[in-house]
Amino acid sequence: MQHAIAIRYGIIGGVGVLAYFLLFYLSNVRLFFNPVVVWSVLIVYIAAMVGACAKQRQQQAHFSFREALRTAFLTFAIASLCYHVFIYLMYNVIDPELMEVQKELFFEQMTAMAQRFNLKDLKDQITEFSANDFRVTVRNSTMALGQSLIGGFLLALGVAALMRRN
Repeated sequence: MQHAIAIRYGIIGGVGVLAYFLLFYLSNVRLFFNPVVVWSVLIVYIAAMVGACAKQRQQQAHFSFREALRTAFLTFAIASLCYHVFIYLMYNVIDPELMEVQKELFFEQMTAMAQRFNLKDLKDQITEFSANDFRVTVRNSTMALGQSLIGGFLLALGVAALMRRN
């Protein structure tokens, strides 16, 4: 099957992403939400995409941009699906209190920013916002997956441009 490499590397990337987040979750749950941690996981996604494209390129004499894009994007999509299923399970099965930790961290960060800049209106908005429902549902998990696929496609474009062979 032509997509076997992308599927295999997608699963490897997904497991890598889960291990990465579990490392921070188990060491300090607050690190799980750290923006540096959240954004630096892209390195794992990119490594899986590059690995899949490199393996696929080894097996093909002609590895076009289109084939590279397909391989990179499928790898990202599978890894991202693993991540979003993991997040859904984390919030709803493994640690339902995680939502409260996230809400508390958000409230702390926004309150500190409002105090630092003396923004009374922001303080009121934070209070209103904290009353919102932050549950992780199948619907909003699916929406988040869709949004991540848009960003993943952009990453796949970059990886494909680097990995194609004319």
